[in-house]
Amino acid sequence: MSHHNDTSHGPGEAGFEARDAKIRPLMIFGIGLTILSIAAFMISRSLQHSWNEEVDARSAPHPLQEKRPTPTTPLLQPTTRVDLAEHRAKEEELLHGYGWIDSQNDIVHIPVARAMELVLERGLPAREGGEGR
Repeated sequence: MSHHNDTSHGPGEAGFEARDAKIRPLMIFGIGLTILSIAAFMISRSLQHSWNEEVDARSAPHPLQEKRPTPTTPLLQPTTRVDLAEHRAKEEELLHGYGWIDSQNDIVHIPVARAMELVLERGLPAREGGEGR
């Protein structure tokens, strides 16, 4: 058996690479990888910067929007159940009671049930100018 390369070995001998690695291709690969990494970083930073500007432009208030002062205390309803009960009482009074809407023009509100009775008795008001449109 002939030894035709430097890496052959006999039984019990550990093999090793007799040739050195070529430095030039490794250096080119390393420099290319570094340049690619820097380019990817710069592209991602510019995309992030433009995205942040777009988000800021969307969240900025319209220039014609009215500016209101920020409240100094929380605007909370301290008595929600009482407020709801009062609101419902007012609504019930409007639905089932009589009252003025515009006293100068003699416009009143009446209970819903009474209004439906009047519509059944008298019908809906007719338009001026005839039946058709």
